[in-house]
Amino acid sequence: MYAHMDACRTVHHGRSAARQSVFLDKMAEDGMSVEAVSHQFAPSAEEILIARENEQDTQHKLEMLKQALSQLDEADRTLIKAVYFENISMREYARRICVSHSTIAKRRNRILRTLKKYFENF
Repeated sequence: MYAHMDACRTVHHGRSAARQSVFLDKMAEDGMSVEAVSHQFAPSAEEILIARENEQDTQHKLEMLKQALSQLDEADRTLIKAVYFENISMREYARRICVSHSTIAKRRNRILRTLKKYFENF
């Protein structure tokens, strides 16, 4: 019942303070405290810490990726940027620079091996 009331409150959020008051009054009548309900949806300290660690780990990996890409020559960096960051197919990229698809595929595979070795050292 509370989930339905909460959904209604979300849909009608901002329409009137009276609706929110009715919701809170119904909870109080049923012996439910706002704190008890809010704790069900609030993240725990552990969840917050894990999220922060995951964000820091992601940022660290992005910095490593930037550094690894900076080690590539301009042509290789341009290929990786086009294929992986701009979602250009290898066929399209090959067409744009007037080389065969297989040439681009081989270059990409070589670049990925190079990047893999770079990350294995960390």
